[in-house]
Amino acid sequence: MRKDGQALVEFVVGLIAVLVLFAALIQLGLLANAHTEIMVKAREEAGVNVITPIVNMEPPDYIAAWQDGDDEISYSADDEMVLGSVGAAAGIADFSHPDDLGQRVGLNPVSAASVAPDLLMRNMQRGYESVTVPLLPAVRNLLYADEAIELECEVWLVSGENTY
Repeated sequence: MRKDGQALVEFVVGLIAVLVLFAALIQLGLLANAHTEIMVKAREEAGVNVITPIVNMEPPDYIAAWQDGDDEISYSADDEMVLGSVGAAAGIADFSHPDDLGQRVGLNPVSAASVAPDLLMRNMQRGYESVTVPLLPAVRNLLYADEAIELECEVWLVSGENTY
């Protein structure tokens, strides 16, 4: 039984697997970097909106759940949101300790939101940013058959006098 070249074949197969993993790791790093950049830009936009007298007339969508799309895979691009109500957001303001915050800052939208959460949403300012991240050829050909991935980030910040 001859085994000439078997080690070379095993090395090449192993090298290809390692290179695919390395390309995937680089792609994940590029996606994470792009996500961080658009998060910063969206927060910057929301921060500018907070300190300027711009009022968003359009409130955010309150999401109660997600309905799986035709591919029957949760949290994929074809899923649709199931809208909820502001009542579901009532407990969010509790994390800021609204009683203590109210004593320190006075009339502020966060403390008022613990009683009436729709008041908080009236004082929210939106920041949005998106970017298209091109896929590396190795990732595109071996792992994900698309040219690029679209990343989006939406941020909401509270605006109010003396509240940051």
